[in-house]
Order: sequence, then structure tokens, then C-alpha cells
Amino acid sequence: MKVILFCTLWMMIVEVSFSQKSIVFAEDDNLDKGDISQYSEVYKDKTKSLTLEAIQTKIFTPFKKNILDTISYSDVCWLKFKIINKKVDTIHLTVNLQKQFFLDLYQVRLNKVIRSEKGGGFSQSFTSSSAYSLPISILPQDSCQIFIRVVFDTFHLQHKLLFLKLFSTKTAILLKNEAFSNQIPLFLMYFLTICFLLFGLFYGFLQFYSYQDKAILYYLIVIIPSLLIVLRVAELNLDFKILPNSMPLLHPFQLTLELVLACGYLLFFSTMFDLRTQKPRLYQISRILLAIYILLFIGFTFGTFLVLHQRIVFRHSFSVLGATTIFILLSTTGIVLSLLKTSNSYKKYIIYGYFFMFLGYAIMFFINRIRYDFSYNFWNIPSVYMCIGTTIELLFFMLALSQKGRFLEKEALMKGQINERQRVASELHNNVNSILASVKVSLQTIQPQTDKENKMYENVLKMMDNATREVRKISHNMLPVELEKEGLEHALQALVIRLNLGKQTQFELNLNGFEQNTTRRKMDAAIAFNLYTICLELCQNIQKHAEATQAQIEIQTTGNQLIMFVSDNGKGFDKNKVIEGMGLKNIRHRAKSIGADLRVQSEISEGTTVYLILKT
Repeated sequence: MKVILFCTLWMMIVEVSFSQKSIVFAEDDNLDKGDISQYSEVYKDKTKSLTLEAIQTKIFTPFKKNILDTISYSDVCWLKFKIINKKVDTIHLTVNLQKQFFLDLYQVRLNKVIRSEKGGGFSQSFTSSSAYSLPISILPQDSCQIFIRVVFDTFHLQHKLLFLKLFSTKTAILLKNEAFSNQIPLFLMYFLTICFLLFGLFYGFLQFYSYQDKAILYYLIVIIPSLLIVLRVAELNLDFKILPNSMPLLHPFQLTLELVLACGYLLFFSTMFDLRTQKPRLYQISRILLAIYILLFIGFTFGTFLVLHQRIVFRHSFSVLGATTIFILLSTTGIVLSLLKTSNSYKKYIIYGYFFMFLGYAIMFFINRIRYDFSYNFWNIPSVYMCIGTTIELLFFMLALSQKGRFLEKEALMKGQINERQRVASELHNNVNSILASVKVSLQTIQPQTDKENKMYENVLKMMDNATREVRKISHNMLPVELEKEGLEHALQALVIRLNLGKQTQFELNLNGFEQNTTRRKMDAAIAFNLYTICLELCQNIQKHAEATQAQIEIQTTGNQLIMFVSDNGKGFDKNKVIEGMGLKNIRHRAKSIGADLRVQSEISEGTTVYLILKT
């Protein structure tokens, strides 16, 4: 009997000691309780699958700050507290549990759910005005229990931060208005970044419509996930809502957005730098990385949908996410560093743009790791640096696209010139030559009667033969068959052979192994055509004006440069006294059109050297 009495007394003591404290609102009490952790109890759901009915039968323990030491990222916890309304009016309250992943609030009265709310950064939908502030209402002279199912945000759990706060709805609105006033600079930063990204998107569509270039399409693949990431960061960092209820879904899909962004970078860089032909090995590496990114995208997308459906976070998911983010960053940066060895007119813009983006993200990650002062300060917000880096990157990428647009215009103009030259050369060779041949046949039917007529007749036939040769020569020089079929070196060899048919100047060609050089194999047809035309015009000038006996054409390749020399031992000229003629001006214009630098060195009686420097 004594044992039974002792056990009963002990159970009563335990029950009293662990009885739940109630939040009581008397008639004159303030509804703003602030932190109510002291009134709360906690239960860790190890199965991660307990329902509200099952959780009501479990024994909760009083909430203490050190309870967070026993909770990991993958755990599901339940919080419970009781509210008693002794007022004569219905009270309207707002429960805030900061920015956790999942929040499920249940208001229970007499073991029946009278209200439920869903929130959290990973929530697919929520009915309240904020993802993190969940409303409750309690009738006069009534009481209820509040159960909150929580899947913790990694940041708050890492720094042992958990504040369960209770405010009146009116105070909650005032706090949001105050937050809006404090965060206007941050809001403007996000707003301007989003506007600039939208402008970049519009600019990209215009460029793609104008040039139909794949690189611009891949640039759009970079812009779109960047825009969504900024929207996601804005929704997460601002204490007031600016986006529709569907936008918090961007939060769990952060890594999938990063993977799409990385794929866009690889495709954009590969196309802008023409890695398929310029850097075949680097192109193969980028294809392998692209395949890995796509597989990771599929896996993480499936995993994210599973997280959203089950409303849980897996134990090692954040380690995997962190490792994957580092892998994406390092591998993409490795590709960019490899591009330093390439050369084109817009390389610097792309490298600078990526550098500033990388710097912005690096500062953001660094501040996220060391920041312990959570008071609002604009320059302490990590995402500010991400927005700055993204904006500068977009500016440089737009400059690169503008530069490539001008290059595409020049390329189209060159192709048009080549096509027109091909047409004119064909007309000269086929039609004009045929007419001259017909005229010659007709002349041969004439029988001159006197010696004078015979002499005139022979002169006319010679003139016809000269005209035929000149037409054939002009048509060949306009677009030599060797250049179109076999490349620049064969066209120059054929040109030297034709030039040496004359007795006045002997030409020598020195290619210095150019025919085996990789630069030759990668040379654009339009550039080869312009180099040939420049060389032809310089050689014709030597024949007409230099009075030289020897001339030399030489091509050298050093690093990423191609240098073409055309020199002679003729009479030369004084550069300070001679005004450039139309021929040399045309040559300079052609050199400028392919991005080459043309220089002339000449002295009287010392000959002339013209050399052209082209970055390959």
C-alpha cells in the first residue's frame, strides 16, 4: 500500500514538474509576448513521419537552447505551447519561427484541429501573408494548443538560433512596415539587379533576332537562371513579401538553378571561343562536364521534388549540396582559366565578366561563413555582393556580344564581297572571254589586202590576245581557285609563279612552315581571302612603282600572332613627304577589317617593307 501511494505521489510530482506552462492573456495584458520559448515544449520525431494525432500522445520536454545541440539538419521537430484567452474579445495573433525550411502549424481545441497553416522557405504554398509568420485566432474565454512541425534551416541551426515569437497581428504588420523602411536600400539593390537582368534578357533576344547566333542563345540560358537566383535571394532575405506565393519554390531549387547556370556558361564559352576548332581537347572536356551537370540536374531535381513531397530534409543532403556547389564553381572556373590561352577580340570582356561574378559569389560565401552580427547593415548582407558581381558580369557579357555582333556583320560583309567577286570572276572568265574569243574568230575571217592592213590586222589580234590574258588574270586574281580549294599557302605559291613570269622583279616566298602550322588550319576563309588580296595589291605596287629587282613575301607565326612581310629592294620613298595613295589606303582598310595592324617602313634607295600583324 505504501509502495502504491509512493508511486502515485511520484507521478503527480513528475506531472506537475513537466506540466506545460500556458500563455495567458488577461483583460489588460499586452498581446505582444515576443520570444515565447520558455512556454514551449519540444519533441524530436526520429521517424520523420508522425502525424498530429500520433504526436499528441508523445511526451514533450521543456524547450531549452541547448536542445539545438542534439538536432541535426535532417531531424523533424515538433513544438507545442498553450494559449488561454481570458479577454472578452477574440484575439488575433501571429506566430513567427524565423526562416525555416518547413513550418506546419495546427491550432487544436478539444483534440480537434480548428485551423492549420503551412509556411517555410520550401513550402509549396501557404495561406498567410508571409511564408514565416503564421496567423492564429482565439475566441473569448477560450483556450487552445498550438503544434508546430519544423524542419530547420541550416543557417539558423548551425548558429544555434531559434526564436519562437508571438505578436498581435497589428504589431506584426507594424514590424513588417518597419522592416520595409530599414530594408529599402536592399530592396532597391534587388530591384535594380532584376531590372538590369531583364534588360539583358531583352537585349539578348534582340541580338539573337538580328544575328541568329547560338552563342546569344546560350547567353540567354545564363541570364534566366541568374534572374531566378536573384529573385530567390530577394524572397529569402527581405522580411516583407514582394513576390507571389509560388516564388518561395525557388528556394529548394537553388542548386538546380546553379546547374542550369553552369550549363549555360559552358555552352556560352564553348560557342563564343569556338572551342570545337580552336581548342578541341578543351571542347571535349567541356562536353564531359556538360554531361555531368545534366545528370546532376536530373538527380537533384528529382530529389528536390521528393523533399517537397515528404516535407523532410535528408541527413547528408547539405554535405552533398555543398560539395556539388564547390565542384561546379571549380570546374567552370578551370574552363575559364583555360580560355586565357585563346585569343579573340572579345575574350577580355568574357574573362572580366566571369571574374567579377566569381568574386561576388566568393565574398558572399565568405561572409556567410563568418557573419555573427545579425543586426541589419547593408554591406553585411552577403547577397549584395552577389548582385554587384552579377550586374558587372552582365555588363561585360553584353559588351562581348556587341563586339561579336560587329564581327558577325564584318564576316557577313566579307562573305558578300567574296560571293560578289566570285560572280564577277565567273562572268569575266565565262562571258567576257567567250565574247573576246568570238571576236577573234570573226577577225580571223578577214583577209587583209595590203601590207598596212596586214600590220594593223596582226596588231588587233595581239591586242585581242592581251585582252584575253588580262581578263583571265583579273578573274583569277579576284578569287583564285587555289585559295578556295587548297588554302592561302597554295594561292600564294601560285601567285609568285605568275608574278615571276615577268622579267623585271623576281619574287620569293618563304612560309616558314606555315602550311603545317595549326594557325593555318584554323584560319577563317574571309581572313585568308583578305590576306591574299592585301599581298596581291602590295606585289602589284612593287611591279608598278618600286623599280625593284628582288622582292620577298614571308609569313611567320609566333604565339598567337601571324606576321606577313612584303619587302623589296627598290627605290623606296620618304614617308614624311609622300602622301598615301588610294591603293595603300584600301590596303589599310582591308587590314583593319580583319583586326590586323599594318605598318610601312621605307627609306629612299633602301627599299620598302610592309608588314601586317594579325592576332589569331
